[in-house]
Amino acid sequence: MGKTVIVVDLNPLSRSAKMASITIVDELTRVMDNMLTMMSAPIEDLISNPYNNDAVLEEALHHVATKFTQTSNGA
Repeated sequence: MGKTVIVVDLNPLSRSAKMASITIVDELTRVMDNMLTMMSAPIEDLISNPYNNDAVLEEALHHVATKFTQTSNGA
């Protein structure tokens, strides 16, 4: 339908995260705090083209896996 869907989700494997145009893998109140902070930055600092949602999800999964491995190894 040509709509841009932005999803905030803690789970990068969720159906919503996978189907979204833009996925933010984080907790909602932290996202809102960061967005309010970013509003004072110049727009040129915020634009990242092209945006690749699949790459964002892959990076989030890698981060979760790394943290899980560190925790289970006692680090």
